[in-house]
Amino acid sequence: MNEIAQELLKRADVIGAWLSGAVTKTADFATAQAIDIAMQYVAFGRAWYTTATILSIFGVVFSIWMGKKLFEHIKNDDISGLILLVPLIFAAPVSVITFFNSVKDCIMVWAAPKVWLMIQLAELAKQVK
Repeated sequence: MNEIAQELLKRADVIGAWLSGAVTKTADFATAQAIDIAMQYVAFGRAWYTTATILSIFGVVFSIWMGKKLFEHIKNDDISGLILLVPLIFAAPVSVITFFNSVKDCIMVWAAPKVWLMIQLAELAKQVK
């Protein structure tokens, strides 16, 4: 064991006391700021789920547009339109799945932010267990 590690072991009780004091101060600060933290988390949730929902709607519209273009090429017996099939195969399912995963939370965070926050806290508690 090197000298630094030995010195740390000698001072482990001092370091432990310092860390517990820092943790206590952090917990006290978080408790005092709980309402502000909750409001900021709800604002973050609104921004996150609104962005995810809007981007997924754009993806669905883009997929529909690509599908129409693909069918126009097929209708005209133009094989070059098959290149549109590659992004369509990827974009359509990803956009639809993202929409259905985010729209519920988007509505919840805007219509019932307290309920959404409680659900988030319950999920966090499950992860910590």
